[in-house]
Amino acid sequence: TSADEIFTFELFNNKCFNCNACDNLEVDHHYPLSKGYALSRTNAVVLCRSCNGSKHNKDPKDFYSEEKIILLEEIYNIK
Repeated sequence: TSADEIFTFELFNNKCFNCNACDNLEVDHHYPLSKGYALSRTNAVVLCRSCNGSKHNKDPKDFYSEEKIILLEEIYNIK
């Protein structure tokens, strides 16, 4: 919903989680839709278009550093 989208952008301070860009932001499926994961507040990450394109349908462990995965899980409750 639009409320979920607003929540997600605010959660990530309107910045790309991966590179901190503030332009061309998109809500990404943390675990890919192509692998059966629905978009929800616990499966949504803000990425810029460039990072989202690079991530494509990769699993988080194949895109993010271990440190970023820990941040997503412990700080942002993205699992």
